[in-house]
Amino acid sequence: MTDDNQIVKEQAKILDDFLIRITDDGFSGTILVSKNDDIILQKGYGYADVNQKREMSSDTLLSVGSISKQFTATAIMKLIEKKLLTVNTTLDKLLDNVPDDKKTIYIYHLLTHTSGLPPMYKDDFDEIPKMEYLKGVFNLELQSEPGKQFDYSNIGYSLLGIIIEKLTNKPYQDYMIEEIFYLAEMYKAGWFEDDRWSEHEVANYYVDGEHTGSILTWKGLCWPILGNGGVCTNVQEMFNWIQALKYNKIISKKSLERIFTPFMEEYGFGWDVYKDDNMFTVYHNGGSTLGVSSFVEWDIRNDIIVIVLSNVILNGQWAAFLMEHGFKKLVYDNLK
Repeated sequence: MTDDNQIVKEQAKILDDFLIRITDDGFSGTILVSKNDDIILQKGYGYADVNQKREMSSDTLLSVGSISKQFTATAIMKLIEKKLLTVNTTLDKLLDNVPDDKKTIYIYHLLTHTSGLPPMYKDDFDEIPKMEYLKGVFNLELQSEPGKQFDYSNIGYSLLGIIIEKLTNKPYQDYMIEEIFYLAEMYKAGWFEDDRWSEHEVANYYVDGEHTGSILTWKGLCWPILGNGGVCTNVQEMFNWIQALKYNKIISKKSLERIFTPFMEEYGFGWDVYKDDNMFTVYHNGGSTLGVSSFVEWDIRNDIIVIVLSNVILNGQWAAFLMEHGFKKLVYDNLK
């Protein structure tokens, strides 16, 4: 064994030992850690199905929650590269019957959560027709003037999904699979209720031990969640996703730099951004009250990737977030 291989093995053991300890405390999920394109650790912990004692594996499919927004943002940038719109295109140039107070909302505002739109309209699993959803959103009162304030808005990303449909003449999910997921080698990625998946491939979800369902039982193609959430995949495919961005397989380097340029609250296009003299890191969390908790971080300067997908809420807190900071510190202490 070479010295480098021995170092990697030792690094993996340190991380694995930590994760085994927190699994004893109730953590359940899948983890991937890499440096310089080399995967240091890729493993499942806990159970994908507690009742059946089916163990979590690194191939298990889980929801990424709001991390889904970065896929939508990338799709918009791809359409910008094709000159079908710009970040300064206003909503009324793309959609019909836009009310006066929303005509000055730019694509840029939707991407950066500065549109003034409220966080949500309808329950995630409300099967409201697209045009009815749009009408309801257009009737909502803005929380602030567009471009003036950061207000995290799932609605904004659902509108981006509707715009993708309008510009491509394809269902949102079809465009995303063909033009985003496949290019990133995310062949299993999809949305809740995907009939390509079987029960033994997916995670069930738990809130303080109570079963809340699975990605096969939750409704996925509903406009209150399409565009802003609902994507399901595994840690390997999330790693493939970041590699596809890194090597410009989907959008250009210039477009990626635009995505990673923060506006208000250090938020770019679908990614949180932290940048100083020593660090340049992009990341995002995802979660729901049903037990979804996820985290992805890419330290671009040191080329370290950390991906956590979990299926439990413990004591009212998302499991991926509970272990995020301690685990990240351990990662950086060992890999930098």
